[in-house]
Amino acid sequence: MHRILFRIPLPFAPGHFDVASYGVMIAIAAAVAILTGVFRARESGEKANDVLDLFLWVLIAGLVGARVFYLFSDMDWSGESKSLLNVIRVFFQFRQGGLVFYGGLLLAVAVGIAYLSAKKLNVWKFADIAAPSVAIGIAFARIGCYLNGCCWGKRCSVDFLFHVAFPEGSFAAYRYGAANVPVYPTQLMSSLNAAILFVLLTIIYRRRRFDGEVFWLFIAMYSVTRFAIEFLRGDNPRIFLHTFTVSQAVSLVLLPASLVMLFVLRARAKRKAESAALAA
Repeated sequence: MHRILFRIPLPFAPGHFDVASYGVMIAIAAAVAILTGVFRARESGEKANDVLDLFLWVLIAGLVGARVFYLFSDMDWSGESKSLLNVIRVFFQFRQGGLVFYGGLLLAVAVGIAYLSAKKLNVWKFADIAAPSVAIGIAFARIGCYLNGCCWGKRCSVDFLFHVAFPEGSFAAYRYGAANVPVYPTQLMSSLNAAILFVLLTIIYRRRRFDGEVFWLFIAMYSVTRFAIEFLRGDNPRIFLHTFTVSQAVSLVLLPASLVMLFVLRARAKRKAESAALAA
């Protein structure tokens, strides 16, 4: 854990500006996602400007959706916490962490579809271009979670080879009532998972058979892996049937939805190919 990367001295109060590691990693994640997306678009014969414009809208929507989802699922809404002014104040405290991927995904997909439809661009083709970039972005963002100390894991045995421990003042120390409690490295596990998905999606992209295949395979694979990792998380309450977290519940919805979409898009592509063959 290393929340503050460095401090910039200021000639006025409070005397310094803290550069938070979480914000830096989110910025790196966005930059890497955009660069890989532009590179993949050029390889596919698409205009770089279309991808840059899409990523701008999707990035803004993703941050807003992820933050709103976090507020609804994790914020203490009792007493003064539920006042409008306090909600707005907390919303803009990005440097302290608090982004839920699924919230960002849902709003980003909605905004992305609206943008691409308005520009009369192929929605699923661009979704395929974006999917690996989203995965690598998550990989970097989760490192930010580790540095920030959020999204920590459950207690585990000190003999667990890859356990991590967070110091006094961390979220985990506050939750468990003591510093340096051994916990599962769920942030790093999530980062590694996303990096593996990026590699797989990059390979799949080069061999895709129809538009939308890469995107919906990403949703399916991420839903399964996120569902599994959530069992090791120590920060998320299990509010569904006292067993599943909000993210697990969303995973249970997205997995069958992604399989249905893969079937539908594959069937549509097959019909188009058959029609083109008959017309020829």
